[in-house]
Amino acid sequence: MLSLFLAPLIALGGIIPLIGEPPGMPEVGSTQIAFGRWGPTSIKYNGTEFLSDGWTYIDYAKFKDTSGNVSDGSNTSTTTTVDTDSGVVSQTYPWGIVKTKYETAGSRVNMTVSIRNDSSKTLASFMFIMPRLQFPQKPAEYDGNTPLLAHNAGEPTAVPMSYGSGTMVFANEDVTQPLIAGFPWALDRPTSTIFPLMVNTGRDGRYPPSLPFVDRPIVSGATLQFTLSLRFGPAGSTLATLANDVFQNFATAFPFKLQWSDRRPIGSLFLATSATGWPKNPRGWFGDSSIDVTTSSGVAALQSRLLAYADSSIAILKSMNAQGAITWDVEGEQYPHATTYIGDPRIAEKLAPELEGVLDRYFQKFRDAGLRVGVTLRPQQFAVTSGGASQNEVTDPAQQLIDKITYAKNRWGCTLFYIDSNGDPNDPIDAAFIERVAAAFPDVLLIPESQNTRYYSTTAPYDELRMGVTGTPASVQRIYPGAVTVLNIADGDLDGKHDAVLSAVRRGDILLFRAWFNDSANAKVKAIYDAAAQN
Repeated sequence: MLSLFLAPLIALGGIIPLIGEPPGMPEVGSTQIAFGRWGPTSIKYNGTEFLSDGWTYIDYAKFKDTSGNVSDGSNTSTTTTVDTDSGVVSQTYPWGIVKTKYETAGSRVNMTVSIRNDSSKTLASFMFIMPRLQFPQKPAEYDGNTPLLAHNAGEPTAVPMSYGSGTMVFANEDVTQPLIAGFPWALDRPTSTIFPLMVNTGRDGRYPPSLPFVDRPIVSGATLQFTLSLRFGPAGSTLATLANDVFQNFATAFPFKLQWSDRRPIGSLFLATSATGWPKNPRGWFGDSSIDVTTSSGVAALQSRLLAYADSSIAILKSMNAQGAITWDVEGEQYPHATTYIGDPRIAEKLAPELEGVLDRYFQKFRDAGLRVGVTLRPQQFAVTSGGASQNEVTDPAQQLIDKITYAKNRWGCTLFYIDSNGDPNDPIDAAFIERVAAAFPDVLLIPESQNTRYYSTTAPYDELRMGVTGTPASVQRIYPGAVTVLNIADGDLDGKHDAVLSAVRRGDILLFRAWFNDSANAKVKAIYDAAAQN
């Protein structure tokens, strides 16, 4: 299909230097660009050709009017001009102009794209097909199926493509604005050496749904601009050597602010079992169907059992030299997934009136023992209607969390907060919301269930050993050396992953363990901390 639009190209041999390369950028080898009638005809690094096809075009453009109606922008009647002196390729569409400026700087090629919307509607989303690149051999990072894409939302974009004799890193120079860009597939599978460079906003149905929706509308008369780069290096080059400035720029834009010096383990406590349907124990307290919260004697017995549970848990926590414990379900677990954990301590006694008057004593026991306490929070608003229970999204999740923390902190002295359901695991809510919460409470530890790199600047994200995670990812440590993960070791391979977990604890990660009974894993956790303390 692409060949229908191509005309014979005339190599002009233009080599365009980029003045003022960022400090610290490695200079190993050189790049050259040549242009023809329709755009680049050659992109070389150290004499090796990396361009398969230099024709660029808008694949689709979605427009939205003031009533919210969506329509497709016309891509017909396009004209293309190339200014070889400046390295600018201009394409005029019925609705606007797209310009791509190509520049070289040593081992790097920069591509600055500007998309101007001259229509009367808002350009809601687009897909821009950029040059198709060819590699000397199949990039090691490509498994033949998984797209090599980055979204720049809470993560810096730096996509490596190593090809035996060298490595190329594709990067987005802007670390603050979301944009989906990269290489979604190979055009010559199974050889897999030719890849289209594609950039889009919105959501493309051909891509995995785990990618975030990128909302960057271009209103009438406005221009969206971004700069992408191809960074080349010899064999052995890494992300750190080719894209360190991108990572440093990200760390500067979103500086590390977490202040939590106590890295001792944290205990997890669960009071109930989910959605039992027991009429006399509807919230599933202690997984015991014989508990009766419908009588005064039954309530008294439950409260006594809760306080005894606190005493036995405190003994375990103290033996583990834990810093404290998080009680996951102070509201009980009356409802099924995905409303199992209510995450709103303000309504605990309303939902579970049988706990009225005892929760204060429960938490005080831990605090009297010198332990920190915490609860689960959710950034949604819980509601019960005739149709059942639901967790409803709110316009300001940060304020929702701030209000809940204020209550738990003032009433029970809580400083440990597990944040449940803060978005999809691959697309958490905007880290800016979490940063607002962290700024309001610099003396608490926020432990979000889902995370991206930016979350680590202000929180200690949650992860699980049983899912194969052994600590803070190296990609995060590269940006935030002091980053912390709270790693739940329950049901994980603590023996097989011992050395990796020990290394994580030594560098400051926190282990989360079961604290309501003498779990056999607890002795292993204690041994890991003892070993870490010796080094």
